Amino acid sequence: MSGGGDRAALYDVATLNTLDGRNTTSGNKGLGGILQATTYLSALSGGSWALMSLATNNFPEVWPMVLGTKAGEGWALEEGLSPSNATALATFEKELLADIAAKGKLFPVTYGDWWGLEVSSLPSKLLRLPCLG
Repeated sequence: MSGGGDRAALYDVATLNTLDGRNTTSGNKGLGGILQATTYLSALSGGSWALMSLATNNFPEVWPMVLGTKAGEGWALEEGLSPSNATALATFEKELLADIAAKGKLFPVTYGDWWGLEVSSLPSKLLRLPCLG
């Protein structure tokens, strides 16, 4: 599954939905079931967001997972990739700094640690994934 951030994640879930045997439209066109016949899936960047969303949710049907069936479910597409107001952004950055400070008590830290935490925390919020530590 390709990379490219949130656009790639959306493209990848649309592709997986097309290949899913539970999608009756795809089944009627002869594409449904290819996903279930697949032995391995690999992904990078935005594609890994889509794949982890599926894997951590036990491979549900794609569109209910993305869109949700009620408020507070599905991907938080309306929220974008970063907090939308100054207070939320300040809280987000404060939590990141606390995480880095905790790591700094055990290991040397660099700018890469901050960047890694920043980038890796956004998909879990956007995709509403469980925290994997």
